[in-house]
Amino acid sequence: MIKNKICTGNTFLGIELGSTRIKASLIDDTYTPIASGSFEWENSFEDGYWTYSLESIHKGIQARFQNLSKKIYKEFDVHLEKVCAIGVSAMMHGYLAFDKDDNLLAAFMMNSDDISLGEWLNERVFAKMKNTVVKPNENGVNGFKKYLERYKLALDAEKKLENVSC
Repeated sequence: MIKNKICTGNTFLGIELGSTRIKASLIDDTYTPIASGSFEWENSFEDGYWTYSLESIHKGIQARFQNLSKKIYKEFDVHLEKVCAIGVSAMMHGYLAFDKDDNLLAAFMMNSDDISLGEWLNERVFAKMKNTVVKPNENGVNGFKKYLERYKLALDAEKKLENVSC
């Protein structure tokens, strides 16, 4: 069953660029984890700012995706060639803004070549991968909306915990 979901692209890939690790998780349409892992990285102090080099971002995402793909092949004997959707988060300071019709309002990241995150991922991270654009299905969209609702509830709970002293 999971192998079929991987083959048909009925999976969702989450990539998180955290402060100490790049994490990736693949789940199916019932929110069941299929594979996950992380890649450790470290920031550097440059020109008065703590930052990460584009080279380390490229290296980390590529390594994490490659390792995730190998795990999937080893466990399910199938190559990860397409997913229904990809979500990218960059630490707690980043966000993606959408309008009421789910259109992206602004690129999440611009690099020195002034290209969007989507273009950067396609051209520099996944360029050698076979990819297929899949229009999200209604279950996937509704599942993501449920995820966002749960995420908002978790944020509210986290705010309440901030006021608790130990």
